[in-house]
Amino acid sequence: MKKILLLFVLFLGFSINASAQEINIEKGLNRTEMLKGVEEVATFLKIDANLKNAFTQLVDMRLEALSNAATAEEKKKINEKFNHKVLSGLTEAQRVQLKNNKAMYKKVIVE
Repeated sequence: MKKILLLFVLFLGFSINASAQEINIEKGLNRTEMLKGVEEVATFLKIDANLKNAFTQLVDMRLEALSNAATAEEKKKINEKFNHKVLSGLTEAQRVQLKNNKAMYKKVIVE
């Protein structure tokens, strides 16, 4: 009986540890926080409503793709892909302005 209880406790401990590591991989990818970041960046860069809606859709698509990814390497590739999409939607002047403001840059570009 003690061995069964010990195995159960160890299993529970490992599963909690594994889920904590999974959360660390996706740290900072909260939908509401990301959408707030899109709003702030849209105001900062004076983006029109169509582009802002596209960025909102990209946030949703990114989170869905990340939820389906199995490994940290896949998640990194997905983030790189979506970061490229976000930057490609901006003009060259807007990209420079965004990259110069590190706080705003980190709100929409996930590394």
